[in-house]
Amino acid sequence: MQNLTMTARVFDHLAEHAPGCRAIFASSAFVCAPTPDPVREDAPRLRYRADIKAMVREVVLSGKSIPEAEEPIRAYAKAKLPKESWTRFLTVVETELTSLHDGNYARNQLRPSEFAAWHRRRP
Repeated sequence: MQNLTMTARVFDHLAEHAPGCRAIFASSAFVCAPTPDPVREDAPRLRYRADIKAMVREVVLSGKSIPEAEEPIRAYAKAKLPKESWTRFLTVVETELTSLHDGNYARNQLRPSEFAAWHRRRP
């Protein structure tokens, strides 16, 4: 936070004493704006990453479509996770399945042939 305060003081000084710096000040305002903590926002994804990976892998290997996989994902969450995490877990697994492509399937320890077979069956 001290860095942001110091940066703001420098920008104020430049804006006051160097008229050409106003454009730099305006364009830098976005850079100086504090952003939400991504770790806190996505804590369930980090906490359950092994479970998420296991479920994505299981769905792909079983050959199920994303809608068909909803019930097994829900059952897995109910069996292994606290109740307050069920909905977020389901959402994250569905998002991971939806965004699975040739460049990221290996994260889930899938072979190219396994991913290709599942991808061909997807609607």
